[in-house]
Amino acid sequence: MNKIFFIFILPLITIQCSFENTNERYHFDNSPTPLILTQNNHPHGYTHSGCFHCHLAQNIHQEDRLKDPSFGIANYYVAQQGLASCSGCHGNNGVNSTQGGNQ
Repeated sequence: MNKIFFIFILPLITIQCSFENTNERYHFDNSPTPLILTQNNHPHGYTHSGCFHCHLAQNIHQEDRLKDPSFGIANYYVAQQGLASCSGCHGNNGVNSTQGGNQ
């Protein structure tokens, strides 16, 4: 069984982890708070709490599309606080803190 795991399953796991998401494109609406995630501007991820499942930490916050003054420190907060940093700018993404959201 161990040989099967190392020959077939382990490569599949590592292949998925090595994909680089270089297509971080967002659909900001014209709301007064465009960074807050909603069902409209974040349809595939709304109510999911595992932000880094889709958004690789090394690929986010590369381009300041909104000219936000706090943009320069965003990656610092991500590095220091991990997922806990996301809600500070992007809201709760439809995740109730007691339910934990969908992973």
